[in-house]
Amino acid sequence: QVFAFIAFMSFQDGVQYPKQVPHNIPADRIAAVTVEDILQYLRYKATGNANTHVNASTTAGRSNSLLSLKSSISKFMPNSHIPYNELTNTGNPTRAAAISAYIRHVKQNECRGLGRSSNATCPMQQKEFCQIMDLCSELHCPVERYLVPGFFKFQLHLTCRLDCASHLQYGSLLQSELYDDVFLC
Repeated sequence: QVFAFIAFMSFQDGVQYPKQVPHNIPADRIAAVTVEDILQYLRYKATGNANTHVNASTTAGRSNSLLSLKSSISKFMPNSHIPYNELTNTGNPTRAAAISAYIRHVKQNECRGLGRSSNATCPMQQKEFCQIMDLCSELHCPVERYLVPGFFKFQLHLTCRLDCASHLQYGSLLQSELYDDVFLC
């Protein structure tokens, strides 16, 4: 969180602050941070350009990243516990309605497919699953040859038959009469 705050202040001031502690930043400068400063930084993180329009496409950053940045900046604000008052411009500027609205806009773009796509890993495809099974069947080590494919097949059955698998209990597993290390459901 410290590094995110220092990066924000470095962006605002055009000065590269040391990465160790935020105590090198003057307290009056931190107190002078406005809602527009934070919005400008969030726009930069979401679009890659700080001077874009609020409704510009957000292809550089995701809403969860912006929420994390907002939280990091909020932690170092002098009045972090006080909600922002737009009439008097007092309180914590990260708690302003405009910032929440912008993050909500970014999230809506993500849901509509207009924002940055997720970096989450894709599920295993059928071709990849078959390749793993074929590779493991050629191995000589019994653990790698039988245990790994068995685990993957069991995992596939758990995801495919979620309703039936949710009733699986240890007591319902029976040991095979033919093989000592094989269990039956």
